[in-house]
Amino acid sequence: MHICADATDMNRKGKFENRKTVLKTECRRNRKLVNCPAAEVSKLQRTINSFAYTLEKAHFLDYVQYASNEKRIFRRAFLTGLLRGFGTAVGVTVLGAVMVYLFQALAKSNLPYIADFISDIIDIIEKARK
Repeated sequence: MHICADATDMNRKGKFENRKTVLKTECRRNRKLVNCPAAEVSKLQRTINSFAYTLEKAHFLDYVQYASNEKRIFRRAFLTGLLRGFGTAVGVTVLGAVMVYLFQALAKSNLPYIADFISDIIDIIEKARK
């Protein structure tokens, strides 16, 4: 159904006289039958079909079904937070171990100022472990 902006707009004399095919359709505001050209109706249909295709490509229905299930959203958010925290802890531990290993290698290389500084840092870390 074509939704007319205004019934008086659609009933103007001569507006659609040049058009060959005219459909009778109902205007939503005034509930009167008015003349609407088939070209405008087909353009509206193409626009609606394009919009529907875009929604299908975006998996909009899947998202609506997902968003309507609150338990599923809560469960996914909880597991995401849990795994993100676990990954952060593991990552910081591995990064820290690699840095300590590199600092020990630099301390053993006997560089003048850097070796003394790094050996002090390693001593502080070892004291904190005990």
